[in-house]
Amino acid sequence: MKEKLEKERAEWKEERKDLKKQGREVEQELTKTKKKLETAERKISDLRANKENLNANVHRLDKKIARAVDQKDRAIDRAMEKTKKEVNTFEVKQGGIVSNLARDVTQNLVAIGLKPGMVGPAVNTILTAAGVKVKGNLSCTTVRRAIIEGGVAADLQLVEAMKESDGFTSHFIMVNKDGTHKDYFAGLTRAPTHTSQEHPLGKQNSEINLCKLIQLLTGMHSDHAEDQKKLASLLEALKQAWDRELHGEDALLDLGTVALFPLIAKATATVVKNAGGQETWNSLSESEQEAFAKLNPVQQCTIDLFVWSGCQIHKDLNTVKWGAIAMGKWWVDNGVQGPKKLLNKSNKEAARIGGAAGEHAEDVSVGGAIKGTSIAGTLFNHKDNKKGQHDTYRIFFEEKLGHLGTFPDTSNNHFQTHALAAEQLLLHLDLYKDFLLQVKDWKEKRNWSNLEQNLWDALNDIPTLTELAALAVYSQTISVPYVSYIRQNRNQNALDMGPYHQNVLSTCKAVIDNPDLVLGADAFHTPPTLGGDQFHRPEVMYTIHAWAPSLPYLRPLVQWFFTGAYEAWPRFMTKFAEGRKVSELTAEERDCAF
Repeated sequence: MKEKLEKERAEWKEERKDLKKQGREVEQELTKTKKKLETAERKISDLRANKENLNANVHRLDKKIARAVDQKDRAIDRAMEKTKKEVNTFEVKQGGIVSNLARDVTQNLVAIGLKPGMVGPAVNTILTAAGVKVKGNLSCTTVRRAIIEGGVAADLQLVEAMKESDGFTSHFIMVNKDGTHKDYFAGLTRAPTHTSQEHPLGKQNSEINLCKLIQLLTGMHSDHAEDQKKLASLLEALKQAWDRELHGEDALLDLGTVALFPLIAKATATVVKNAGGQETWNSLSESEQEAFAKLNPVQQCTIDLFVWSGCQIHKDLNTVKWGAIAMGKWWVDNGVQGPKKLLNKSNKEAARIGGAAGEHAEDVSVGGAIKGTSIAGTLFNHKDNKKGQHDTYRIFFEEKLGHLGTFPDTSNNHFQTHALAAEQLLLHLDLYKDFLLQVKDWKEKRNWSNLEQNLWDALNDIPTLTELAALAVYSQTISVPYVSYIRQNRNQNALDMGPYHQNVLSTCKAVIDNPDLVLGADAFHTPPTLGGDQFHRPEVMYTIHAWAPSLPYLRPLVQWFFTGAYEAWPRFMTKFAEGRKVSELTAEERDCAF
């Protein structure tokens, strides 16, 4: 029993030790926990302090932002006031000199049609209405001086561009620089006569040395008139002559003083003798020719590069003219009554009286499509706004068609206007008749003028309507696609148009051989147009097809119109023929010339 108690006592003591040990460990843990708690409380206190500081900073930033917005608004207001003050003042002069802006405004207003004396009042009126104060005055004298200065500046710009270019063409100056083409307008001048020698570009000006500048002239673009072709030949010869002169000068300067002295002495003696006669030129020409001969063939070709190119749009205009002439001959050759002649007032009176004068009046008078479109243009869109039915016409057709239109300007020489007029007259034939009837009813005497009567007769004449239809068919098939192709790429080289003109010929020939290509039922499914695209105005072709049964001679007239154009096109394509200058030019020379 005693042993059992001692054993239990020993175990109790051991447990007591363990408990004391555990107590000490708990106390240690408790101490550590207290320390952590104290640390956490300090951190919490610091965080609370930081939070208060952050809140204070946020409050301060909120106020700063609010002040910044106000400051920004005030700055914007000040800037706007300043800008408004500057914008609302137009100063004619700056530092006592007319400003560039004032000069630009002056030149632009004159360019759109204002007279110099009207520019100043116009500027004051417009700017005052816009709330802008004008400081200074654009007097008539100031305006005229600004225009002159602008012209001088334009001339200087043009000459500088020509000098820095790789080549340029005449008339509307096309300057070629590093493969980039830029157009300049050199102004319009009236030649004393239609002879090329009297043309301003064909005359040498002894007061201006253009020798070096004309060396860069590589081509000329004009219509196909003979005087323009002759002018191109004169310019080419002038370029070559002046180039030889420059090379001769260089050759003489390279001779040295000893070799040059006899020539100078001889030239001086000649000048003294006859004030510079032919002997002086002869004494220098051999040196000039020798200097040019020393150049290699490639250099000679580049120096002499000059190409004439006829205007592409003039080609279409001229071929339409030939087509109309051929169409007019068909009536005579086939003994068929042609379009009614549309006599002017004097000829109509002479024809009424009869006799030789009456026969002559009948002989010189014409009718047909072109005459009809010319009369319509005179009535509906006369070049003099005080004549004809301008506004009345536009108001009437706006009411009927729902849009404001203007009749093609056939009274001025605009391209394709006669074809466009033919399309208009055919497309709205009944409306044009109604309009003429209303014009008649509006008059006190209920009658037409001679022009109005002639147009009424033309619109009720089957042969004239047939010619209008043939003209419209050619326009939709050839003219419109041709001009569209020419204008679709302003960088297109006129010297590369040879293959395309062959396509024009083949399209014309196809219609000549088979008019059903344009007049048959398949014309809209497989368009026979140049390029194969759909008709530009299919409604015009629909109208012609609808009228075809009542136009018995439409097929042969279409054939003859296309035949006339087909025979005319080669006359304006000669420069593309094999062996001609254009066919022998390299790609670089073509690009340099045009």
